[in-house]
Amino acid sequence: MTERREGRPWSTFFGFVPMSASVLGVVATLTLAYLVVTELAKRLFYRFDLSRRPRAEPALVDSAV
Repeated sequence: MTERREGRPWSTFFGFVPMSASVLGVVATLTLAYLVVTELAKRLFYRFDLSRRPRAEPALVDSAV
C-alpha cells in the first residue's frame, strides 16, 4: 500500500482517499441547503429590520412667530 499517485503527493502522505458518489452527493446537498436557508434568513431579516426604515422628518418650528 505504498503506491504513490503522481500529482497527488500530499493525499497519499496523509492517507486521503476519494469520496464516494453518495458522500459527495450529501455534501453537495447540504451545501445547497445551507445557501438557500441563509439567503431566506437574510431576506427575512432585512424585510423586518426596523432600524433600516426611514424616519419621519421632524416638523420645522418657526421661532419668529
